[in-house]
This record gives sequence, structure tokens and C-alpha cells, in this order.
Amino acid sequence: MLFKGRIRTLSQRDADGWLRREIIVQKDPNTGLPKVGDTCTLIDSDGDIYKLSFIKGANVSGYTCLGQPGKLKNWFLKHYPRNDVVKDRVVFRSTDHPNEYEIFSAGLMIVSALIHREHDCIEERTALTMFKVLSNSF
Repeated sequence: MLFKGRIRTLSQRDADGWLRREIIVQKDPNTGLPKVGDTCTLIDSDGDIYKLSFIKGANVSGYTCLGQPGKLKNWFLKHYPRNDVVKDRVVFRSTDHPNEYEIFSAGLMIVSALIHREHDCIEERTALTMFKVLSNSF
């Protein structure tokens, strides 16, 4: 299962001067997931783990907010400029464990899909699906 989200600014700085940002996640139109109160574990490309909840605050129809933006600060700092909010897309790909997802920035997900396709680790259909998910507007 794939969920897609987008990064947006909170227009505030934390105590270290970092420009705070958050990820809002598009709900699946068939299931309504993720819902406020759901929890998830995210694993980034370095294997770092983030345990989060979905919270109110997206203020966009069909989306929920991935909670407590400060918990993802290290992930943001690894992938994006410290003081400039890049309004990028992200993808969450489910793992074999319940409520556990790998998190990818849009660019990294496309590269990953193409590399895996090149090495025949995933079907061409899967690589194309990942590309389409990221190519579609939010």
C-alpha cells in the first residue's frame, strides 16, 4: 500500500531556529485511512525509525496531519535545507509489518523505483505505479 503526502511550512521556528514544517497525508478515498488517532512507524532510507500519530490540523479536505512535526526534524534535516521549506511530495510504502511504512521523498522514490526495476527486484508495473503516484498532482 502506498500513501502520498506533501510537505508544508508551519511558518514558525523552533528554539534552535529551525523553520518548522509538517507532512499532511492524503487519505485513501476507499478506506478513509489514515485517520486521526492512527499510529504508524516510519523507517527512512538510513534505517532510522520514527513513531508518530496522525493528528488534526491538516485543514485540507481528504488529508490528515502526520503528528508532532518536531519528531520528524531529523528526517527533514537529512533531506531538505535547514531554513528553506521545500514543498515536496513524500510517499509512504507499507512494509511487511502492520502500521509500518518506509518514507521517501519524491525524488528518492523515483530513483529507488528505477534502480529496483533495473535490477529486476520489482515488477515493471510496480515501478510505473510508484512513478505515477509521484507524478500526479496533489
